[in-house]
Amino acid sequence: MNKTLTLALLTAAVTLAGCAGNPINQKTAMNYGEAGWQAVERGDWTLARENYRRAVINGQLGHSDSAKMAVYYYEYGRASGVVCEWSEAKDGLELAYEQDLKSNGPAFMSQIELGRMYKAKRDYSKSAEHFSLGIKGIKKVAGDTKDPTGYAHLLDEYSFVLEKTGQAEQAQTYKKQASEIRTSSKGQKANTDITPYGTQCKKG
Repeated sequence: MNKTLTLALLTAAVTLAGCAGNPINQKTAMNYGEAGWQAVERGDWTLARENYRRAVINGQLGHSDSAKMAVYYYEYGRASGVVCEWSEAKDGLELAYEQDLKSNGPAFMSQIELGRMYKAKRDYSKSAEHFSLGIKGIKKVAGDTKDPTGYAHLLDEYSFVLEKTGQAEQAQTYKKQASEIRTSSKGQKANTDITPYGTQCKKG
């Protein structure tokens, strides 16, 4: 049986199936989501992707709410990017963004991950575009003050892609800002990890 099921096809199939929620599928989706998180903790992104794929499917079939679907899509997108399934990574993160907008969730997170995904693909122009949107979103919710070290790392990533797109002066501005943040928050650790996109590509 072919395990590959694109998110676009899945969404279309579920839309045709109707809107009645199914608590069994919703619970199953949550269980697969937890299994996906455990696989990530072990560093097994291939297994994590499969579990998050199943979480997406069951979440869609059970008509889980937008906040939960945002998480399933987001994690599926991240895991897909780590194993170099770039098309599915893009779709997952874009769908997560849409679901977060519906539920007033942290939509900026998907923009940041899209920035990182495109950075790994060396598509620096698109990366810079998404990083810019993500940074604007973080500042709206004062995320830059809640996790200053993590924000400094993000500014470093953004400055890197700006340099790659020929925007050296702007890149230096963000580099300086990142350095100032590190100085003022010395000793603090980042609250979030950077997704290792493109590091577990399938061979052959």
